[in-house]
Amino acid sequence: MFGIDYLISPVDFEHFRQHHYGKKALLIPGDENKFADFFGWDEINHLARYSPLQGKSTKLVLDKQHLSLDRLEDFNHWIRKGATFAINHLQTKDPVVDKFARILGAQLNTAVNINCYVSSPNKQGFDNHYDRHDVFIMHLEGVKQWKVFGQSEGHTYPLECMQGEKGDPPDTEPYIECTMTPGDIMYIPRGHWHYALSDTPCMHLTVGPQAKSPAMFLQWVVDKLMHGNEYFRKNFPIAEAGEFAGRRTDSELADYFREFQNTFSEMIKSDELRQQFEEYIMKMNWLSPVPNVVFPDQQTIHDTITEDTEFMLPVGQKVTLKYDEGNKRAHVQLRGFLVDLEDITEENLHAIFTGEPISGRTIMEACPDVPWENIKNALLSLTDRGVLTLVGKEDQA
Repeated sequence: MFGIDYLISPVDFEHFRQHHYGKKALLIPGDENKFADFFGWDEINHLARYSPLQGKSTKLVLDKQHLSLDRLEDFNHWIRKGATFAINHLQTKDPVVDKFARILGAQLNTAVNINCYVSSPNKQGFDNHYDRHDVFIMHLEGVKQWKVFGQSEGHTYPLECMQGEKGDPPDTEPYIECTMTPGDIMYIPRGHWHYALSDTPCMHLTVGPQAKSPAMFLQWVVDKLMHGNEYFRKNFPIAEAGEFAGRRTDSELADYFREFQNTFSEMIKSDELRQQFEEYIMKMNWLSPVPNVVFPDQQTIHDTITEDTEFMLPVGQKVTLKYDEGNKRAHVQLRGFLVDLEDITEENLHAIFTGEPISGRTIMEACPDVPWENIKNALLSLTDRGVLTLVGKEDQA
């Protein structure tokens, strides 16, 4: 029940990618039991009752206005008034939702955030708006009317950093006007205006892939250049334009600009930039930080690990392996961070990351010259960083 094919079925993924992804909203009717075992009234009631209703992860919205946090003390009162109840980052609070986000994120190669919205009949919680990331609406409970419009002229493909550039809704009719019931999915690209109104008590999830753009990559590269390349920290010529102290400096400025063009051009064409691009995609494609083993294993694993203790990659984790032959150092690039392993050969590295459950014994068989103590230390280091998890323990975390 996990992954992009499950989410948009029966629509073919290639059709979706070519005709809708980043371009146009799509309603996908589904069987009413499609999400029956995913998340529902029982789960939201449990969270509302036992999770702290405070902080940025929880909010109440009434008549398009956010209620202050102190109003959460009268939670039931505001719900009866028709307030919309929202829980952000649901993947950090529910194991099934977390597993879904991890698998979907691995397939789309991006971090995935999931929010939950519970709305009351005939109360519009949010005004007509657009999101700065794509969303998949998973309709779980009730009946809700949706309207989706195009993008505002001059505000296409908005980024998260463009918070103040909202614009006005397009002065056109909605290109999707529909009723959503349990099992339905709707995809809405970022920048496309939309709003909804419930006919009955309703609940839906918004699944938000946090896709990246060339502009965001360039921002990241410039930050690295600022810290790692002194050329980009040096001053411009003493006169940026025109003349300085009565002397013309146009030719000096022109020479400097040609030098800048050549320097930047060489950087753009370099293999190093390609490597930085791959690093960026993985580093920004983070997973939600959750414990990768459970008690009492976390307390005892350093003392009880044996050659036969089995490990595996957590669900949704992606790994890029690189080996620095000159420094005899392995670089393990994961979703969200980089792990450096010393005293690990390239052969050891590929013996560890086979995609199958592994143990110290399987690594020793593949690399007979490596002492068990070295293998043990590597496995423990990877487990502490969340790169590996104990077999059979992940769903308990």
